[in-house]
Amino acid sequence: MKASTPRTSAPLTAIIHDGFLPVLRESPGFLLYALGNCEPDVVLVLNVFHSEAEMLTSNEQAAHFVGESLAQFLPNPPQITASTAYALALPRQDSGLEVNDEAQPLFFSFRRYTGFDALDTPMITRLVVEDLIPVFVESPGFRLYVTLNAMDRVLGSLTIFTSCEAMHASSESAAQFVAAELAPLLPQAPVVTEGRLGVFWQAPRISQDPV
Repeated sequence: MKASTPRTSAPLTAIIHDGFLPVLRESPGFLLYALGNCEPDVVLVLNVFHSEAEMLTSNEQAAHFVGESLAQFLPNPPQITASTAYALALPRQDSGLEVNDEAQPLFFSFRRYTGFDALDTPMITRLVVEDLIPVFVESPGFRLYVTLNAMDRVLGSLTIFTSCEAMHASSESAAQFVAAELAPLLPQAPVVTEGRLGVFWQAPRISQDPV
């Protein structure tokens, strides 16, 4: 996960879509790329790869691409957080959603939890997989859910939907679930970031492999 502060997002999105995304799509182990506009001067980027080595290689590629093509749009260095994806869920096969449909608007909600005991992470993940993810998967417009663990200090959950209303509903569902099932394990309220995705690409080989 990377956060950057661009001068303007529209040209930045176009350059990444046409220049950097094709490189990523040919990279070994590539599974997912998402770039979201969360504030007028902030973008959030998620890269998912099969292995840590492949992820580190992609970071080197990204740094080179930013230096060569995006320096004028990204005057500040990104904040990079390396994480392990503990749970990944995708739409059902009969959802009618096309993988990588660029005409489909997408909206995201990213929830960042801290102040938990790292030893509780397996239990948190199990409860999320068993009780929360099925709710998301059956929700209209669902496109993606992923749980991230950054060095046992930060838990992040990202949901992507095809409408802003569905995205907000997912945030409410997550808040209700945490309050009812995970309050002792996640005592601190999350920092929530929401916005619209400017670039989204999911490797076809994982499109029919939900958790």
